[in-house]
Amino acid sequence: MKKEKITINKNELLLNSRKFTTSEIGRGTGVFRAKKGKGSYTRKEKYRKSLNY
Repeated sequence: MKKEKITINKNELLLNSRKFTTSEIGRGTGVFRAKKGKGSYTRKEKYRKSLNY
């Protein structure tokens, strides 16, 4: 039973981390870039992303 609870927790953690990555990619790639280049970099990335898409 304890082992089963641990596996359920791990699965929930994996799902949570995946959801986090999705939301961060959805409004996020900009946030990730902001850390590296602060804003102007984000705008350039956004333009590049729309071109790639």
